[in-house]
Amino acid sequence: MISIYLRPDKTQVVEASIRKNKTLRITKSFETDSFFSGMLSQRDSDYTDEDDCITELSNLFLTLRKKVAIRSDEVYIVLPDFLFSVVDCFEFVSDDNLYTEVENATGESQDAFYISFPVASEPPAPVKKTVYAIHRYFIDRLTEAASDQHVAITSVEPASVSYFRSLSNWSLDHPIVEIFEDHASIVTYSPAGGIFRSDAPSLTAKNLRENTLKADSIISSAYAANDFSSSQSFSHMRTDAEYTLLCDEKSIFQYNAVKLRLPEQPPTLPSNVSHRFVQEEQVRWMPVIGTLFQQLDQAYSDASENPIYDDLPAFIHVQSANLLPDSARIAARNRQWQRIAKRLSKGVIAICVTSTIIEAGLAFYFNSAEISPSLQTEYDTMVSQKDAIEGELNVIKAAKREDFGVWDAYMDITRVRPQNCGFIDLSIGSNNPSGASAKKQFVKVNAIAQNEMTFQDFRAGLETIPTLSAPTISNIAAEQTSGYKRASIIISKAGGGDKKK
Repeated sequence: MISIYLRPDKTQVVEASIRKNKTLRITKSFETDSFFSGMLSQRDSDYTDEDDCITELSNLFLTLRKKVAIRSDEVYIVLPDFLFSVVDCFEFVSDDNLYTEVENATGESQDAFYISFPVASEPPAPVKKTVYAIHRYFIDRLTEAASDQHVAITSVEPASVSYFRSLSNWSLDHPIVEIFEDHASIVTYSPAGGIFRSDAPSLTAKNLRENTLKADSIISSAYAANDFSSSQSFSHMRTDAEYTLLCDEKSIFQYNAVKLRLPEQPPTLPSNVSHRFVQEEQVRWMPVIGTLFQQLDQAYSDASENPIYDDLPAFIHVQSANLLPDSARIAARNRQWQRIAKRLSKGVIAICVTSTIIEAGLAFYFNSAEISPSLQTEYDTMVSQKDAIEGELNVIKAAKREDFGVWDAYMDITRVRPQNCGFIDLSIGSNNPSGASAKKQFVKVNAIAQNEMTFQDFRAGLETIPTLSAPTISNIAAEQTSGYKRASIIISKAGGGDKKK
């Protein structure tokens, strides 16, 4: 996995993998030039056009190809919060109501944005949902540039959500201050309702540098304004909450107004991250590392089992803030698999060509030399096995002609799986593609859930997949120790076996 934080001043990159013991291992981390001009807003005065922005982002992926295996790995993108048109939490009535809030806040149609709801709260906390909305053209540029460079983007998330996931402190309110040269904002998390952003243009590195003598007063005023906004949004917000700075301008940390509100100890990465960062440096890398926990969540049958959620209050629900549309994610993954298959095919062809050259050379040699009885015996043995070899080649050719779409089926099945339903095991396809039951029992799933209705929801979702048909649930049984329900589900391939109704 590779995560990339697109900042105005630089680009941070982390390469990581998940170990068998379900820890996240950081294998490489580095910083490179900024490619942020590719994320210029269409409203910026120095904005040029979409083609220039896409070219700049393509250059990002071209540059990283020299340092990490970006074409064969999953890529997670992190964006600074100031790019988002909406970062706020609203009273939850319905999702339609939240879309209306986005339109009211921006004066634009909801269709202009990609929207996610990463945090939700329920009683005894106020019933709220956090909303992140970003103009579609930002994400569409990234996906187009990635497609041009054959890169598979898996996720696009805001830096604040990635940071709070790295912090893994869900029971305490926590504001962070993102400071860049020309942009600054304060993003606050509270278990009393979620996440919201306060724009803080007075806290830009440029403004503080130009107003050194007034900097303490400027910072104190910005913090006080955020404290007031927090008290309006969250009734139980602490008035002395610590403010963590995400900033590379070291001089800003020297102001008394900053020192007074900094945490006593710098935030650190959770224990299930294996890394080599010193304590003081970890906070700088938390926004680019936290997004990778989305993949680690999938290593657990229930994402809540991940240790980073150990202190998550029962009335707070946290999920991905991924703004990448499913269609773009699936298309990128399919292209990645095609590239892997193509690369393997090239390797096989190279081996075959080499073998042919060697065989031709040997044939020339043996045609001009006397053949020993032992070699003649080996040749006769190979000739006698010709039919068996041809049979194996015919099986391979038949397998190539029969495309069972295993990867597409897997993606569709996981997409419709209810959040509280886990897989004990899952098999797709058949060891005998020509067998009569290959399509009737195309997918076999052993699933686990807290109640039987979850299986019915899963079956209803499976029925919406056009390439599958006739999902059948059987053998529902309860585990004696945990009380969880297990069920076996058989799914046919559309066009074979039972027809869809």
